[in-house]
Amino acid sequence: MKANKQVWLSAKNGKEKLQLPVNPEQLEFSTGSQTKIVNVQGLGDVSIIDSEPLMTISLSSQFPSVYSPFCEYVNIPAPRDAVAKIQAWRAQKIPIRFFVTKTPWNFAVTIEDFTYREEGGDVDTLMFSLRLQLYRFVTVRKMEKSKTTTGTTKAVAKKGTVRPNTKVQPKTYKVVKGDSLWRIAQKFKTTWQTIADINKLKAPYSLQVGQVIKLP
Repeated sequence: MKANKQVWLSAKNGKEKLQLPVNPEQLEFSTGSQTKIVNVQGLGDVSIIDSEPLMTISLSSQFPSVYSPFCEYVNIPAPRDAVAKIQAWRAQKIPIRFFVTKTPWNFAVTIEDFTYREEGGDVDTLMFSLRLQLYRFVTVRKMEKSKTTTGTTKAVAKKGTVRPNTKVQPKTYKVVKGDSLWRIAQKFKTTWQTIADINKLKAPYSLQVGQVIKLP
């Protein structure tokens, strides 16, 4: 991981944040198989292509006990305070945000696994491993009860008229402070890869404030 990038975890709409004091040597992004194997009587095993599986992000680093030149900033957190913050987020069972500055990597995730240890010869420094999983926000339709002709009660989707979106999507967009390809893609309901391809952007996909980019 290049030193000019910052790796962050945040929760509760950015009210709680933690920048990793030492960037991990690598980030591993993985996506499981989309295929399920089910056994159907008379047919045997049958492959079924399921919906796109959730991506996982794995990384390992450390919370050093004292500042060293390899740290990304001076006022590093106490190792046990940093560990306690991550453990609290996990215990609350809430999605958090993982993002790396100057990259399109900005994801809502859940903490699937978090382990840490203290090694001999480096008192109070805590080594840790973290496994995150992409989180999908789900909109739940409201239900209301109604009685049938037989007197029983059933739940039905709440009626209402959905207003069509008549707003014309602009074909270009001017980058503002805090923007990333992922954030812009979410705003205009597309993918960051599509925007990168249209604008012929290459890694690390850096954006400049005021830069005008094309939209699909």
